[in-house]
Amino acid sequence: MPRGIVVTGATGFVGGELLKRLLRRDDGRTIVCPVRAESDDAAEVRGSTTLSRLLGRDPRPYEADRVEWIRGDLEEVRLGWSNDTWIRVARQTNEVFHCAAVSLDAPLDEAHRVNVTGTVHGHQLALTAHNLHRRFRRFHHLSSAYVAGRTTARVHASYLPNDRAHHYRNAHERTKARAERYLRASAVASERNRVPISIYRPSIVAGDTHGGRTTSWNALYEPMKMAALGRLPHFPHGGRALVDAVGVDVVVDAMLALGETAHCDLHAYHLTAGPSAFTIRELLDRTIRRALEYEDFEPSPTVLLNIAKWTAMAAAAKVSARAPKTFGRGRTHAPAGVQRFARWSSHLPYTMVNTIFDNSREQALLRRFGIHQPDGSDYLESIIGYALDTRFGAIAPPVIEPVARPAIEPSTGYVRRNADNRASVLELLADP
Repeated sequence: MPRGIVVTGATGFVGGELLKRLLRRDDGRTIVCPVRAESDDAAEVRGSTTLSRLLGRDPRPYEADRVEWIRGDLEEVRLGWSNDTWIRVARQTNEVFHCAAVSLDAPLDEAHRVNVTGTVHGHQLALTAHNLHRRFRRFHHLSSAYVAGRTTARVHASYLPNDRAHHYRNAHERTKARAERYLRASAVASERNRVPISIYRPSIVAGDTHGGRTTSWNALYEPMKMAALGRLPHFPHGGRALVDAVGVDVVVDAMLALGETAHCDLHAYHLTAGPSAFTIRELLDRTIRRALEYEDFEPSPTVLLNIAKWTAMAAAAKVSARAPKTFGRGRTHAPAGVQRFARWSSHLPYTMVNTIFDNSREQALLRRFGIHQPDGSDYLESIIGYALDTRFGAIAPPVIEPVARPAIEPSTGYVRRNADNRASVLELLADP
């Protein structure tokens, strides 16, 4: 029986954490990781470097032997592989974890190539495996809770707005939603063109819930760092300004657990903080307060501006930057102001989030496996503490093995495979 796994996006934050979890399983399954590179040799070098960074040490021989780093481009048909490579990988694969994605500020054409075309090609690999050996288990797709777009209501994991630009904050959200539509359509296709699919919708993925450890310093960490350094005099906000952040360990553990329990052709899950989301005001105020305890930081208060004032100040900075030099001091400092406002342009839509991602069903399900997102206040303290202790990644933290979940059984998989547990899980999975 084929027992191989393909992980796309393994050099990214979530994909890398997933790879670590898979290696920790003592089941001997091989893991193929396609990466962008000029050749297979270059892919191996990039992959080995990535694995050492993820583990915080050189991989042990049995770990390195289980991972095959191979040149692959999700934008290319068959990932740019030869027919022999495509068939070889498909024959040994019974699960695909598709974690690759594009940045928030990517233009629509690039976002579509990576988020949509890349998903189609990853799914085609799953279909090929299914048609070759009929033992393919599941295609796991890492989406985003923000495919709900600008919705201001409470939403479930099945909700998708229409494919119109004004429904979404950026091309990333819109194309992630397109990828979901493709997968939903494939889930009702003919037997030959259908494989089981799980869609996972995390919100903002941040440090783990056991100390705040992270290797990714973008998203909410950028304004945190500027606030701790006293370089964030103003920041925009609007509406409830919710920051729904979830631990990377919760996301990865949930993907593995839910993938084991899924029982039908299509499932979608919110992996979010839900009602425990904190606000931008809390994020910045508590960062500044904690930063006062460190000699390396010189925090100063950050004034939150409503969107109208923020937009007006950004426009005034642009006008000043174009003024003649005789304009004086205002002209001299204007370019720095323009850069400062431009820096937060991709963050701007996320400072006005009113959406509550309903995760009540998912929380009840994950509690069965000892997986839960901490209260927003406690989690916020963890991620702030880790960020300040490591000076936002400038100081290497000690290598600490992640806390094992009580439901892990490495020899047989993630979830305890007993009838009572599975039956209770299936009840929770049933649609209300």
